[in-house]
Amino acid sequence: MNSNHSVVWPKQEIPVVECFDVVVAGAGMAGVAAAINAAQSGLKTCLIEYFGKPGGIPVSGGLGVISGFDSEKEHCVGGFALEIKEEMSEKGGFIPNIPRGAWDAEKLSSIVLRRLREAGVTVYFYTQVIGALKDGERATHVIISSKSGIEAFDAKVFIDDTGDGDLAVMLGCQYEKGRDSDGLSQSATLVVKLGGVNAAQAPRDLRVINQLWTSKPRKVPIDHTVVNYLPYAGPCTVAVLNMPHFINFDGTDKAELSRARAEGTQQAEELLEFFKNEVPGFENAHIIDTAMQIGVRETRRIVGNYILTEEDVISGRDFEDNIARCSAPIDIHNPDRPHGNFGSPGTEHRDVPRSYGIPYRCLTPKSITNLFVVGRSISATHRALASTRYNATCIALGQAAGCASPLVLKTGNTGNIDIPELQQILRSRGAIIDRTTK
Repeated sequence: MNSNHSVVWPKQEIPVVECFDVVVAGAGMAGVAAAINAAQSGLKTCLIEYFGKPGGIPVSGGLGVISGFDSEKEHCVGGFALEIKEEMSEKGGFIPNIPRGAWDAEKLSSIVLRRLREAGVTVYFYTQVIGALKDGERATHVIISSKSGIEAFDAKVFIDDTGDGDLAVMLGCQYEKGRDSDGLSQSATLVVKLGGVNAAQAPRDLRVINQLWTSKPRKVPIDHTVVNYLPYAGPCTVAVLNMPHFINFDGTDKAELSRARAEGTQQAEELLEFFKNEVPGFENAHIIDTAMQIGVRETRRIVGNYILTEEDVISGRDFEDNIARCSAPIDIHNPDRPHGNFGSPGTEHRDVPRSYGIPYRCLTPKSITNLFVVGRSISATHRALASTRYNATCIALGQAAGCASPLVLKTGNTGNIDIPELQQILRSRGAIIDRTTK
């Protein structure tokens, strides 16, 4: 049978079941920040999420890390992101005395759920945005699919935190993908957690594990080890491995995502064998989890009213419409060969000398006047994205969109708001817009 044919889906009227001021697509940490800040501004807000928990990669992706708050000399991310970090610390969910710190995913999810409830955000989990409608340059509805059927929500402002710019693309926004030379995006990862690790015997110096890993060829396409320990009471700990990698990968393709799941599971077994047989303290290790969500670093980048560049990042540029700061390195995971340690061909980890500003215009697509894009799909080049994609920065971008939403309701256009007023709102909520030294 020829697969290149089409069918006609019966025409149907889709019920508009709810109306909101703001609809946020995607409950990653940027979407959570956007929804809560919009609701705290008095707006009727809805948050839609495909998975069953809020928090995105730090939770459903199993990463257990939110990084990018500071550089050696500067504070870069405050506001909502810092509030979450401080509450996590108070409740024992953030362990600071290891590299980058470890975040307990379940505590993070619990805190976020409570904050969404307290802010009055309407949350729908296990629900997917499958379409969108517009009238000219204004988005009017999102079409959702869930166990309740196919329905529509009406809203005045829309915020896309799908990670892949899904909503923006459904509305016809222009986008770019991957590096300039061939369109390939950074490799992706599946986080694996090993239980039964002897806390007293497991090497704390990763150089010890690296030496064992590099002693002979491995089937997993990464040339170094990325291991984080989650300390628990008792003799055992959990090791979080951010090691299974997928090259030549497109995170917007169902076949590629399915391939990553299958390959990631196989790579997890390979890693378990290595750690059990060769690394002290892992003799009784076992796989307790492979993450529900694939750790996709890059797919679509929506073309906005300003495209952030590598030169902006490296030069520490500021803009009149700054709404966030970032000092995260340009961290590029090789798209088409095994992920290498610093200095390996195609892999790059380039420190940023000083923080830079991210302009409001990077959140506003050119063609839709009531849509924000936050998270890793903002308007940036391939190389600039390799810095802005860090999670703390994404949270700051989400907070900016949430705080800007009531201003958009006044004018009806994201391109026609009072930027100084937005900046003042952000400062009043603890966000860092201006260069701040430690």
